[in-house]
Amino acid sequence: MEIVNMILMKALEFGATYPAINTALVFLGAFVAVATVLKPVVYAIVNFTKTEKDNVIADKIYGVIEGTAIDFKPFVDLFKKKYPKFKTLDKENGGN
Repeated sequence: MEIVNMILMKALEFGATYPAINTALVFLGAFVAVATVLKPVVYAIVNFTKTEKDNVIADKIYGVIEGTAIDFKPFVDLFKKKYPKFKTLDKENGGN
């Protein structure tokens, strides 16, 4: 995971020069921010289904977001900087 983290940090550096990379990183930050906020809803939905496959997928996604060495905070901050109206996703400031 350290290699993936290194690649993402390099992409963050190149994001200022290349708008396409910056846009991709903004979407990554948005995905992580929204996924974090919707975690209880996602688990409620997957627990209602009869298959275990969706539970495994949700566990893997949230395992990567929460339990790895990858620090997604710079990407979430980049998303918040580009779209400041989404401050309700900010857990640290109580949604303000």
